[in-house]
Amino acid sequence: MTDRRAAALVALAATCGLARPAATAEATTTTTPAPATSETYPLVLMVQGDAVVDGTPSGVGAAAGNDPPGGGSAARLRRLRVGEDVRRGDWRARLIVEASSRDSAFVPAEGGRIPVARFVRLTEAFAAWRPHRAFELDAGAQRVPFSLSRQVDEADLRLPERAQALVAVAPDYRAGVAFASDLGLLNLRVAGMSADRNLDDRLASSGFFGAARLGADPIGPMGLTPWRRRTDDPWYGWWRFSAGISILYGTLLAPRTLAFGGDAQLQWRRVTVTGEYVGQQLAASDAPLPSQGAVLEPGVTLVKERLELVLRGAWFHQPAPAPAVSSSADTLATGGALTFFTRDAHLRIQAGIELRHTLDARLRDSGWAIIRATLAL
Repeated sequence: MTDRRAAALVALAATCGLARPAATAEATTTTTPAPATSETYPLVLMVQGDAVVDGTPSGVGAAAGNDPPGGGSAARLRRLRVGEDVRRGDWRARLIVEASSRDSAFVPAEGGRIPVARFVRLTEAFAAWRPHRAFELDAGAQRVPFSLSRQVDEADLRLPERAQALVAVAPDYRAGVAFASDLGLLNLRVAGMSADRNLDDRLASSGFFGAARLGADPIGPMGLTPWRRRTDDPWYGWWRFSAGISILYGTLLAPRTLAFGGDAQLQWRRVTVTGEYVGQQLAASDAPLPSQGAVLEPGVTLVKERLELVLRGAWFHQPAPAPAVSSSADTLATGGALTFFTRDAHLRIQAGIELRHTLDARLRDSGWAIIRATLAL
């Protein structure tokens, strides 16, 4: 029995030696180990073109700027983004420039504008240090950590445009410093930012605000775009949900602005439901809550990883621009979209519609119907 064991051990050793000749040869010929992270990431590119079937801009409030021009059908370049994302070790630098057609005016909550070029802005221009996933520092122009919808890139929106309340209340990009911590179950991001919507010499004198968002995935990973999860993902068949809260205080649209929000997502297989509430209190206003709104977007993948159907129901309350017309305006919106993804998902075709009914009969209804093509790398 001893001889048989000895023979088996010799045979096992010989087998292991024969199974790894390539690794041994590689070890003797390679002098520089491969880097732990890639030095340079691909070019960042996104092109969005719209065929506006119909559009009636909202005449109430700050959200009207993102509506397509009224007066029937039109074609436009909705958004062009190009830039670079470079990483080396614990360091990262990202620079993204965005341009849009002349009829796509920026709304007051949107930042990063370049004063000398009216329809061009820097959405992201920051440097980051991330020695660990639980500790990251960013400095420069970047996303404001407020509202779940604002964290989702425009290329991944489930309908062509965000809900009216989110566009009006939640800022998108500002210059500042942020701290982020990814703990798996919890995701935290806190930032101190300039209130200036333009990247100019007023960055340090136009006021500041602080913003924070805390998100939790109690059961399994959700991320910002759970509807894009592949069917072969181990978590695809699990019931999962996420919840998040956001808060902002400081100078935004007015001094001493307080904004807050809550969001939730639920996913199981082909079904994904997202919902969000945002509210904003301006210190100069007598109203207890001048602006607030909510949106619910249930959706289902009709064809595996290719075709998604999403519905929208939304509510928006805000002061009317002219007190002589009305002291406030409440808008109810319904809509939906079909999105087709190509096999590599770089190209997607989206057809969506949103109809808004203003409860005050003296104010007009609004909405849009858009067919959008998006190329994203």
